[in-house]
Amino acid sequence: MRLLLPVFALWALSFAAVEPARGQAGAGPGNDAEAEQTAEEPECDASGSAFLAINAERRGFADLFLSYCVASGHEIDVHQQVAKALECPEKEVRLRRIPVEESIGIEASCRTQLSRGGLEFTGRTDVAAIQELLKKAGVSSLAVIVAIPTSGDGGSMRCTPAPRFLPKSAEVVPCAYALTGAPTDPPTIEYAFGYTRARAARIAGTLGGLLMLPIAVTFWLRRRALNVRDDTREAVWFSYFRFLRGMTLAGTLAWWTSIDLLHADGFVAFLLPPWASRDRALAGVLPWIVLWFLFGAVYALCVFLSSPIHALRGVTRSKADATWQSLWSVGRFLIPFSLFVIAIVELGRSPRIAILLFIGMFVAARLGARKMAQIYGMEPHAVTSGELRDRAFALAKKAGAKLNQLYLLPAERLRMANAFAHIGHNIFLTDYLLKNLSKREVDAVIGHEVAHLQLKHIRGRIVFIFVTIVAMGMASTWADFQLPRSFPSGPAVYALLLLSLFFVSRRNEYAADAGAVKLTEDPRPMMTALAKISRLNTMPMDWGRLEEKTLTHPSARRRIARLARGSGIAEEQIPNILLESAKPPVETYAIPGTAAPQGKIFSTRYKTRYSARLGWGIVYLGVTIPALVVFAIQEAQFQAPALWLAYAAGMALTVTATLLAINYAAPAGLTAIERELRLKCEKQNASPAICRGLFVGLAPHAQPRLYEGNWTWDIGLLCLTPEYLCYWGEETKFVLRRDNITSISVGPGPVSWFKSATARIAWRDGAGDERVFRLGAAGAASMRKMARCSRQLARDLDLWLRGAPLGQGAIMQLDSADSSSFETPGAPAFGAVTNHTARELVRGELLARDFMINTFLGVAAAVLIGLRLPPLDSLAPTPSLTATGGGVLYVLVVVWINRVFLLFPYWRSRDEKAE
Repeated sequence: MRLLLPVFALWALSFAAVEPARGQAGAGPGNDAEAEQTAEEPECDASGSAFLAINAERRGFADLFLSYCVASGHEIDVHQQVAKALECPEKEVRLRRIPVEESIGIEASCRTQLSRGGLEFTGRTDVAAIQELLKKAGVSSLAVIVAIPTSGDGGSMRCTPAPRFLPKSAEVVPCAYALTGAPTDPPTIEYAFGYTRARAARIAGTLGGLLMLPIAVTFWLRRRALNVRDDTREAVWFSYFRFLRGMTLAGTLAWWTSIDLLHADGFVAFLLPPWASRDRALAGVLPWIVLWFLFGAVYALCVFLSSPIHALRGVTRSKADATWQSLWSVGRFLIPFSLFVIAIVELGRSPRIAILLFIGMFVAARLGARKMAQIYGMEPHAVTSGELRDRAFALAKKAGAKLNQLYLLPAERLRMANAFAHIGHNIFLTDYLLKNLSKREVDAVIGHEVAHLQLKHIRGRIVFIFVTIVAMGMASTWADFQLPRSFPSGPAVYALLLLSLFFVSRRNEYAADAGAVKLTEDPRPMMTALAKISRLNTMPMDWGRLEEKTLTHPSARRRIARLARGSGIAEEQIPNILLESAKPPVETYAIPGTAAPQGKIFSTRYKTRYSARLGWGIVYLGVTIPALVVFAIQEAQFQAPALWLAYAAGMALTVTATLLAINYAAPAGLTAIERELRLKCEKQNASPAICRGLFVGLAPHAQPRLYEGNWTWDIGLLCLTPEYLCYWGEETKFVLRRDNITSISVGPGPVSWFKSATARIAWRDGAGDERVFRLGAAGAASMRKMARCSRQLARDLDLWLRGAPLGQGAIMQLDSADSSSFETPGAPAFGAVTNHTARELVRGELLARDFMINTFLGVAAAVLIGLRLPPLDSLAPTPSLTATGGGVLYVLVVVWINRVFLLFPYWRSRDEKAE
């Protein structure tokens, strides 16, 4: 047949032609001139044939592409006729007219929505109307290719009338027709695809079974927990632990593998409503998000139903607590990850939306972590002074490891004895661990975490994960070409990554155990601590070698045996060591009252949020103002020299605004803190004289230092009597005799561009050594006013020290109260206090992170305001305010200059290394 050649030619042409048509759908006829400049010339021959390509998509749409040639001079205005023939809205038809030698090439494309019936999408094309249109143009034959997406084994697919099939690909099955205008030509071509009932039942049944299985196991464990005997409590709890871990690991693998093997993402995409499928890129990830949210919902339900199982360990939860714990345990991962995936997809379509999604991802992650800490009651509290803090820092110094802060987690309600190191060079201990382990055992546990920091295990683990993901991603790409398409390469890569990570983690635990023994110079406390922690957490001492391969930590017994061999302890002594671990501790570390979750106003939580609000507010001003300046400049269409003056004014405005924000925002919130502190003073029945004292901040060092991101270590109330200086705070309380004070002067205050000040008080302790602390007025409305009040405070205290009257303008007053009326008479006893110098914040990792965050937010602000960024334009070119990217460059330059200006006092500060 003479039309077979054009038909087979169309097989190659259709898939090259349909892709441009997809991107052009929805464009109106007004873009013909541009199309004529960019389109490739069609091949016109003397056969008078036309090509019609119909590319159906799983999402319920079909792209139509019609191509034919007519002789010059015979062209007619066919836009309306083509729209009618293709049964597309006229405004959505893209039409091209392209001169080709003595002919005119006509190309038309549009997108139509298919109708859904049951488990099938159905489309219908009126080829008789198209042939009638072509006949008017002098075209006698029409070759048609209908590309129907495959849906795997058991999927439904049909074309009516019976077509001439061409070789199918992995993605589509093509139906071919050669129409000549003969009476036997079909007037319409119908096509349908979807799922048979059997295939839909197989997908739904498999996935539903995987979802119902963990729920059934949870109910079975609940029933066992409600009828448990005392001697089986540990076994039931460990069964739940293994089940939850298996659901997290094996369940994730099984779910992912089933999705891949069943092509369940395509089935979900088929079931989604049409509005969810209009965006091609977004429609590709929505089914995965839906499927993983289903899995997450089941996980959350299992956590919610497990309250009777937790009761085996003495942990009680209200229904409200169980609900929120289950929801946030899943939401804190799924919500940020979903926003991240959608942001990546939207980056090539709408950078503005992508940036908003990235910001939403960051906010959701921070909110999820905060909510989890609140719900479980495990918000960290810094241990900045005391015996426990000193011992931790001594071990870190001995190991040569950097330790920024020691935190206490209130986990007694959860009965969780644990400790872990953080990538920020912090160590966390739970109060339940401190209360049940002896001092030597706690030292061993701290030594274990210090060893992790010393050996850089945490950073190494992150690098290992990154390198492994990249390597396995490349291997997965290679496998896509070498392995069958149905092979679940994603789950396989995930399983290998987990097993590799678990292997490295277990090696790290053995190394950290050995490091702890080296630091404490005694293996027995580490061995008994491991046994106690297992017992406190209701965990067995042993588990099988195969099961251990799926854990990050070896069993306690295996770790104890390794320590015994490394320390020359005979294996026969291990049972005696385990018996020793069952004894209650004789001497434990006292938990500092200031590290307890209740009662502290100027807490770690408050300091962290206060610093975060201030820091992010300054960053927001620093990136928003220059972006708005560029927007205003380009709207006003300034030209040089007014343009350069406006740019300079914008830079000055940015610096000025951030300085004003620091001046007025830094003291914000202290009024409420003062009110709460005075109420606390009265509730604790402190002396009325001290409760009406001056609200101040205390820093236990002669030079400015940072304490948990704040320039003040403690807040309190200051009172003067003729012979005593009395301070009542949350971290410390003291009554200092006047004759013990050697001098009072104006000392340095917070490091900044403002001329800050504090009252510097030098005094001698019982050994005759001179010590210094600083006090600053804390009740002012701005940093400048705070500095003036602090200078006045220093003058008042100096007059008091010399026995002179305080005079007018004094902010202190003498009180006639006797020192015996104060709760805690005695000199200050701060001890070592965790602190950091200003210069530590502007070097290394912290400076690099600050630079990266401000750069990203600068670009984000510029793009959101409508400025053009050439790298993003290559992904999604859109009209914008500037054609060269110079606006974004100006924003970044101002952001960087502003940050350098604000941080310059930190670089300039000259202070000895923090203790």
